[in-house]
Amino acid sequence: MTGEELRDLSDEALLRELLAFSRCRDAGRLAAALIDHFGGMAELSCATLREIRSIRGMDRRSALLLRLIGELSRRHPAVGRGGQAVTSPDIAAKLLTAALRDAEGEALCCLCLDKLMRPASCCLICEGGTDAVPAEPWSVYRAARGAGSRAVILAHSHPPSSPEPSAEDVERTGAMAAALGGAGVTLVDHIVIAGNIYFSLAESGFLPADDPLRQKYLEGFKK
Repeated sequence: MTGEELRDLSDEALLRELLAFSRCRDAGRLAAALIDHFGGMAELSCATLREIRSIRGMDRRSALLLRLIGELSRRHPAVGRGGQAVTSPDIAAKLLTAALRDAEGEALCCLCLDKLMRPASCCLICEGGTDAVPAEPWSVYRAARGAGSRAVILAHSHPPSSPEPSAEDVERTGAMAAALGGAGVTLVDHIVIAGNIYFSLAESGFLPADDPLRQKYLEGFKK
């Protein structure tokens, strides 16, 4: 199977191939059950071994394979762990533009930060058509939990030259920030990326300015 063919596989088809490789019985049914339970590869990559084993019919060997792949993804994300602190929307936008480059249609990406505001992991949360990309707070929380992060920056893609967020984008961002905050995770920013230009909802005042972590991000993080 070529690299292009692998990239074209749906999450369910990719799981089916992995489970078949591990000689798992009924790989097709289990792949569908995993997607139905976790929602996608981003969420599954953050799941614990116990959570994966909870799927009826999942054997330990196959569950361990999936958990190891998730751990590999966590340690070597699309945006590397460590490095430069994300101290401004401009730095965040550059990192997340690269992460969204190969997405088709609109996609939502989550950049998790460590306690020094450096990248801890980056994953694609969901991918849609040309309309606003929906995402549930638990999907973002699961990604943050998997990275051991208490701060995240979201980004989603718009058509080129159209970075302004829609009213729905603004409403969903506020709801996401509130839900994540209740779970102990700060939504530092939500960036709309359109080609080589971007729009930061935090910088533009669509997220509360009184959050200490967000203030550090907007003013420049100082150790």
